Formats: sequence, C-alpha cells, structure tokens
Amino acid sequence: MPHHSPRFVLVLAAGKGSRMGSADKHKVCFEVDGRPVINRALENYLGSGIRQPVVVVGALANQVMATIALEHSGVIYAYQPEQLGTGNATRVGLQVIEMALDGADADVLLVAGDRIVDPKALQLLYDAYYDGGCDIAFLVAQRSPDSQQGRVVFDSTG
Repeated sequence: MPHHSPRFVLVLAAGKGSRMGSADKHKVCFEVDGRPVINRALENYLGSGIRQPVVVVGALANQVMATIALEHSGVIYAYQPEQLGTGNATRVGLQVIEMALDGADADVLLVAGDRIVDPKALQLLYDAYYDGGCDIAFLVAQRSPDSQQGRVVFDSTG
C-alpha cells in the first residue's frame, strides 16, 4: 500500500523563545550537532513526502528566514506581526495556505519549529490519519513534571 503524506507542513516559528535565554538568536536557529534545528526539522518533513512547507515567522523573522534559506528554497512564509500565541500563529499560517489553495482542500501537518520529529513517528502518524479515516491525528510525548507546555489527558480507554 502506498504511503500518504500531507501536502503542507505548517511550522510555527514566530515566538520569542524566551526560555532559551537569548534575545538575539531565535530558538529555531540554535544548532543541533552543527545544523540549525529548523533546517533539520524541514529536512524530515520534506523527506516524509510533504511538498510545501509554510513557516510562520514573527520575532527575529529575518534571521529565521535567512537560516532556512541556507538549506531550503521554495518555503512560503507567513508573518505574525504580534506574537499572540500558538492559536493565532496557526490562524496566520492557515490563512496563507488557504490563499495558496484557492478554495481547494489539503491536509496540513502542524508542528512547532523548535521540535525535530523522527521520520518513523511521522510515518506512523500519517498512516494512522489516512488509514483510519481520521479528521485529526496528533503525536504526544512524555513531558517532564515541571514542563509548562500543554498536556493531553487519556481516559481509561486510552
């Protein structure tokens, strides 16, 4: 059976990244083993069959775009002028995708710009979504007890 993948990846990279403790370097531009995290992440998404990356930029937008341009071309950027949170950044990115689609439908993978998702996990997610006829599918990971990030609560049925 052929593998399916979303047409778009919407990468959220507009936030200030204040937890990184750097006012002059965006969190997605920090290097992991010599390469910016955003470029490693985009490589995984493109390698998983996604055809069009859309990156939401805001804080330090020029730095983020210049970093991506070192390794990737054809990226569409959506600008979030005020950093009003994840929901607003998602809305800004989806508006750009809707304009590109001109009324058509497409599946979208939504990701945080400072995360690198293993290609095997991406394929499991795509398979669950497409084979299961889902409206939405998402990955979750264990978090540390002191994490300030959101959470997913499972009931007794999983």
